[in-house]
Amino acid sequence: EGKDNQFIRPKEVDLVAMLETSAIDYLFIYESVVKQHKLNYIPLPDSINLGNFSLAQHYGSVQVKIRGNSPNDSITIAGEPIVYAFTIPKNAPNPLLASKFATYFLSDTGGMALITKMGQQSLIPFSCTSCGSVPDDFKEFIR
Repeated sequence: EGKDNQFIRPKEVDLVAMLETSAIDYLFIYESVVKQHKLNYIPLPDSINLGNFSLAQHYGSVQVKIRGNSPNDSITIAGEPIVYAFTIPKNAPNPLLASKFATYFLSDTGGMALITKMGQQSLIPFSCTSCGSVPDDFKEFIR
């Protein structure tokens, strides 16, 4: 009602397809998606791209207010670095295999090589002062 949803899509690939068919002229999307689809792009500086973990405090100094569930409702969101993470559930059906996969995924010659090739930034070794209990197998990935 009153909102223009013409170019809102549930998946990034839908937007990329619209760009490739000239249904839209440009879009704001993750750099990794741009690199994977070999699209032309203008990189944003670290000061605004939410990709530099060391600038977390700077990103947090900016807020945006967006519409909530109703016209009189709003939500304020503070900026923060975009970080992907994963975990092994305590009730994993095969925790040993999950641990081996995680170790491979976090290694420079395994998953992190693929991740950086696809345009993602690796934060390994991760600097963490509040990570809680870290299993011995993964301490090498944390500063």
